[in-house]
Amino acid sequence: MRAGCVVAGRLAEDPNITVLLVEAGQHNENLENVHMTGGWLNNLDTEADWNIITPPMPGVNNRQVKLSRGKFLGGCSGVNGTLCVRGCKQDYDDWQLEGWSGEEFFQYMSKAETFHPKPWFQANEGSHGSCGPLHIEPHDLAPISQRIMDSFVSKGLPYDADMFTTGETPHGCGHAPRTVYRGLRSTSADFVTKDCQRKNLTIKTDTIVDRILFEQDDKGALCAKGVVTIAADGTQQIFHADREVIE
Repeated sequence: MRAGCVVAGRLAEDPNITVLLVEAGQHNENLENVHMTGGWLNNLDTEADWNIITPPMPGVNNRQVKLSRGKFLGGCSGVNGTLCVRGCKQDYDDWQLEGWSGEEFFQYMSKAETFHPKPWFQANEGSHGSCGPLHIEPHDLAPISQRIMDSFVSKGLPYDADMFTTGETPHGCGHAPRTVYRGLRSTSADFVTKDCQRKNLTIKTDTIVDRILFEQDDKGALCAKGVVTIAADGTQQIFHADREVIE
């Protein structure tokens, strides 16, 4: 999972609570094709892939569609193209949800990253973070890169070097930083491993949630109070939550 690692890591920053993170797949620490950015395709059709195949669907002429998804700690953040594209702030504003405006959302995206600049990259320093678990840097340019940018500009697209970070420019061209540092991929698992390992956070890998346990609160509403898990060896465990169950 991707968001699960981030949420668990952020919650565990409070030393007064304990957090359990349940992951259906394996730990990512020994998956070399996760850490090696060019090896991500080698994870497909393996135990590290959910290998989801849809039923025949009328909208695609009754074909079945293969949906490869990362089945390990960090999930699809370990099998993507590593391009760090935040989107446009206006898109978030359009949701009109309290606490989810573009400005608020981008503050947390900056908080999540440690940006490593390159001399050639014209970074908007105010838009980048410097102490987050996710390590980000621009990839070294290929010989053809500048020619491609020149061709975009010649066709009327304005050049904005760090447009994929600032979120201010909906149309244009620029260079997208990558979730890679010193040749190694940075994933959401970094929120709960490495420098972010905490004693109040327990990670259960190779474990699925079989069912969620519900109880009625004082007002008669159903609330999730725990989970029943099944490990890869068939062992069943019950975990009761003192506060919340987050799916």
